[in-house]
Order: sequence, then C-alpha cells, then structure tokens
Amino acid sequence: MFPRVGRVVPREDFLYRLMNAKKLFENEAIIIDTLNSLIKENFSKRDIFEFISFVKKIINSGRTIIITANPSLVDQKVLDLLRAICDIHFKLEIKSIGGDLKRFINIYRFRGSSIQITGAIGFRVEPKIGFVIEIAAVA
Repeated sequence: MFPRVGRVVPREDFLYRLMNAKKLFENEAIIIDTLNSLIKENFSKRDIFEFISFVKKIINSGRTIIITANPSLVDQKVLDLLRAICDIHFKLEIKSIGGDLKRFINIYRFRGSSIQITGAIGFRVEPKIGFVIEIAAVA
C-alpha cells in the first residue's frame, strides 16, 4: 500500500489481490497491519464472507495470522466475526494513572490457555531497548 520508493497508488482491489497471492501461503506467519486501510467502506456481506473464509483458510493450514485494526474505522460486523474465530484478542490502551500515561494490553480472549491469564498487562517502549513489560503495573 505504501511503498518505500515511488508514489502511493490507491487500490480498491488490494484486499482481494492480497487474498489471492499464492506466495502469501508459503509463510508460517502472516501479518496484516491496519486492516482498515485495506477494506473499502462499502464492504458487502459477500466481501465479509470471503475475507473471513480467507482468514479461516490460513488458520486451518496451520499458519498464524495477526491482524491489527482501528476498531473505530472498521465495520463492527467484520470485527465481531474476526473476534469469533480468533484465538487471541487484545486491545492496546493508554490510561492516565496518577498523572502519568500508562500503556496496557487488555486481553479479551485467550483460547486454549492452561493457566489463568491476566486481564491487563502494563508495558512501555524504550529507545535502544524495545518492548518492556511492566511487571508491577497497576491497572
């Protein structure tokens, strides 16, 4: 969608081209970052069905698919269907606690876990270190 070199060309059919890319199925993990930038505003029921079928095909082939989306920009029906078939569903949130902004991963679904899963995990991202889990964070 957004090449490093060249100009951005809007593609109405980008999601369909993605779903039909045979090379995609050669990878163990597929990441679709910002789903809302790939789908059209007028996503029909048939479009939703085809996309969910595509996701299930990937899952059933033993591969992992990670999809990120801005929930305020994606049709609620699409999100509900994706949440129904996912193994893990979490949301990144920022909360103000004691005058500081704290970041949390709120876990809404973690299918197949044999242990109790914490509902919220505090984290931060630091330069030259990366992703740091806040073990003592309070939600």
